[in-house]
Amino acid sequence: WVAVSLPLFVPSCHTLAEWAARSVLRRPVTISRLDPAAALAVLPWFLAMWLFWSAGFSLLCAALSPVPLSVGIGLGFPLATTLATMAFIAPAGLGVREGVLASYLVLSGLPPVTATSLAVAARLWFLLGEVLLFVAGTVADRHGSSPGPT
Repeated sequence: WVAVSLPLFVPSCHTLAEWAARSVLRRPVTISRLDPAAALAVLPWFLAMWLFWSAGFSLLCAALSPVPLSVGIGLGFPLATTLATMAFIAPAGLGVREGVLASYLVLSGLPPVTATSLAVAARLWFLLGEVLLFVAGTVADRHGSSPGPT
């Protein structure tokens, strides 16, 4: 993660990464630069997203788990989601998120069967949320006001 992030923030690493990419690909390559101030401006929204994901996963676990769980168990979901997103070999972290999440839940004291069930339920729960957002966006696009001429 650090190696991938350095070219975004450090100018000398950025120049080196562009040169390496040009050398390997033998064509012009431009890597976008990220302003640290802009990244910090987004940080509160990112942390709020983690908070909502954690709360939602905690409630899902409380509803489906036969044993009482700590509220901190919810932090496993945003962690697993972030790590799965960074997995290059799996589209949308398919399987990676469930594996990380099940491992986290087992390390938190849940039996492996319960942890696996909760990890799969979390995937379905998240997928349902994404489908509902897509449907809501489609409905809003079809029934919303059309933009004026540009």
